[in-house]
Amino acid sequence: MDEKLFNIVKKGYDQDEVDNHLKELYAVINSYKEKDNAIKNAIINAQISADNIIKNAEIEGDRIKGRAVKLLDEIQESIDVKKATANEFKNEYNCLIQKYLHNLDDADFARVFGKITELESYVSSMQKIHEVKAEDLDSNSVVSKMVAGLQKEDTIPAASMSDTDKNDGNM
Repeated sequence: MDEKLFNIVKKGYDQDEVDNHLKELYAVINSYKEKDNAIKNAIINAQISADNIIKNAEIEGDRIKGRAVKLLDEIQESIDVKKATANEFKNEYNCLIQKYLHNLDDADFARVFGKITELESYVSSMQKIHEVKAEDLDSNSVVSKMVAGLQKEDTIPAASMSDTDKNDGNM
């Protein structure tokens, strides 16, 4: 603001007082202009800072989201592999069970116990015939000797022996 000059009149205000007052008003106005500029600059700087903070937050958010999505994909892939492995195990297990599982019924157990009873009777009769002491008996060699003895006596035919008995009898 430019300084204003007043005309001098006879009955007017004191020119020095008016000039001083105008200088004071000019200083106040300049002070307000400086403060206004400082406030405008502060607002501009605050807006720039806020924009930068928002931009950096968005970038960091996108980075975190990307990592989370990648981690979730890896977890899902791991779950899929585990499920496939478990399913493969289940199928292999069921195949093995079906392959080797034979349900034993009462008739099967009756045949097994019948054979055990026959074997007990046979062992008892052989002990009497051969006068074998129980402490001298070794179960594998006894069975082998008995089978071999029975074959010689034609008490049991060779065809009725199992592969294990045949192998033990040939020892």
